[in-house]
Amino acid sequence: MEFYSPNFAEHRVIFERDYFVFMERMMGNVIGIMVTIFVTIYLGDTWGVSNYQTLSIFLLIFLFIKIVRGFGQTVWVFLDVISLLLVLTCLITPMVFYLHFTEAHFLTRLWVKAMPISSKEYYDYAFPASLSLIAGFNLPLIKRINLKYKIKEYINLSLLKRPIRVSFLLILISLFATFMFPFVSEGVKFFIFLMIKLSFVGLFYLFFSGTRMNYIWLLIAGVLLITQALQSGMFGELIFITLIFLILFTIGNNYSFIFKTVMILLGICIIFLIQSIKQDYRVQITEGKNGQSYFSIFSTLISSRFSNTNDAFSEERLFHIADRFNQGRLVAHVIKRVPAVVPFANGETITTSLIASVVPRFLWLNKPKAGGKQNIEKILGWNLGNTSMNIGLLGESFANFGAFWGCLFLFIYGFLFQWCYNFVIKLSHKHPTVIIWIPILFFQAIGVENDVLTVVNHLIKTGFFVFIMYRIFPMIFKIKL
Repeated sequence: MEFYSPNFAEHRVIFERDYFVFMERMMGNVIGIMVTIFVTIYLGDTWGVSNYQTLSIFLLIFLFIKIVRGFGQTVWVFLDVISLLLVLTCLITPMVFYLHFTEAHFLTRLWVKAMPISSKEYYDYAFPASLSLIAGFNLPLIKRINLKYKIKEYINLSLLKRPIRVSFLLILISLFATFMFPFVSEGVKFFIFLMIKLSFVGLFYLFFSGTRMNYIWLLIAGVLLITQALQSGMFGELIFITLIFLILFTIGNNYSFIFKTVMILLGICIIFLIQSIKQDYRVQITEGKNGQSYFSIFSTLISSRFSNTNDAFSEERLFHIADRFNQGRLVAHVIKRVPAVVPFANGETITTSLIASVVPRFLWLNKPKAGGKQNIEKILGWNLGNTSMNIGLLGESFANFGAFWGCLFLFIYGFLFQWCYNFVIKLSHKHPTVIIWIPILFFQAIGVENDVLTVVNHLIKTGFFVFIMYRIFPMIFKIKL
């Protein structure tokens, strides 16, 4: 006897569709891996690099292909971007110094930027440590959640739409906080800093406002954000927040692989271009503008790079760009000094970071500041003055636990971060506008040079700040966020 279900044909169509989608993805991964292996072997033979360095090239190419394929499809490409930046700054850029800008190079000697330990000693820790963090990001012990809808569906359903007054109020609060920041005490500076970031949130609310007139306000708000970046000379925050915004708000757009590749490479070129002028720009705005506007100085430097390509791609210019991306040099200095000069911290900086993230400064007057300065001075013995520098996650992990246990810590840290990110995405299913706040929640996490204190402190305090905003804003202004 043969049984027939009226839904059998429909179920069969769904099964075949899902099967072919699965096979297409598997084939895409297999082809991506094969291409990556081929290119890696070729580069390894051409450059004569070590096994770990060859694997680092493989990891870089594989992650790049994974990001291109995932962009516009999943919010989880965010963790792949962090992984790619980790590989670039801690594995690939150090390779440039081991292979080209060696201790014998005149620029390396002039600026004292040589890698302080051998390539083998460095990669014996840096590669397994990087791989451990990436593995933690991808450990399949939790059910990963994507956005509930595609962005177009959020717009069509008006789930992210709020009155334009919300955007204006948030931007006005940001402007007020910007004015107040130099005058407030140290204990509330981070809170004021988060209020300044409300300009980004206001801009994102404008993005979903929907009316034609609001696009004019959107343009004005965008110019305001760029102006703030030009005045401070701090472009990293603008770049990272914009990047997270693009990852989230392109979900559901089926761009072609080639289009995404071109756009991502263009974005990388823009970042390198900004890096190439950033130092000169900061010098000019610090020493005096001579009647020039910030935009004029910035545009002049940009045009000079295009008009004088020999200078833009000179060895000295490329050396300074490579140096700014070389987080591995600081990690190498940690490996050299710990435990030979400085004993292992045995989790002290991690514990301090967790406590400092929840205890207010007025209860702990000597509480360490985020930014890494304390770790640099304590572990490396450097007096930074006003310079911003950080030993990062890899450096702090080694300084506390050594190579093996440091890798294990990074693995656990990566998994906990994955869980935290998943929790926020899941929360957006119940409160859709939480999506708008994700860029300011996680932009500090994307910088792999940040230490545990910087990341955890930002996540906890920003999460609390967002919670308070959702509670207080409707009470004061009689309108929901």
